[in-house]
Amino acid sequence: QRDIVQRNVTVRIEADAQEALAKSELIHAIAKTISKQKLTQAAAAKRCHTDQPTLSKVLRGRMES
Repeated sequence: QRDIVQRNVTVRIEADAQEALAKSELIHAIAKTISKQKLTQAAAAKRCHTDQPTLSKVLRGRMES
């Protein structure tokens, strides 16, 4: 029983780490594209069909909600 719980916890931690890495890579790609195209956050947000405060949160890694 304990081994099963420990495996489940390990699997969850690994999944969380993979998700965090994917989010980090996506944020980096978005930020790099914004910089390369010399966009303001407001202009980039408009292209992403969102608002500047939301894009700012995404770029800071706050993607919950």
